[in-house]
Amino acid sequence: MGRRLPIEVINQIKLRLDFDEYVPDIAVALGLSKTTVYKLQLNWDLWGRPYAPPSVKLGRPGLLLEY
Repeated sequence: MGRRLPIEVINQIKLRLDFDEYVPDIAVALGLSKTTVYKLQLNWDLWGRPYAPPSVKLGRPGLLLEY
């Protein structure tokens, strides 16, 4: 699993995507790969945030009853 980008870089990517700048230009300007920028763009479209929400369920299973 990769590292998360600093919030400053994420804000710059979001700002440039909002101004309809091309993804390869964003990647070159910020020193990232195009795949990273495309992945963040897809996450914003799907989830409204740069990284997907956690999908791990915490707590005890629902099959265990209180009584």
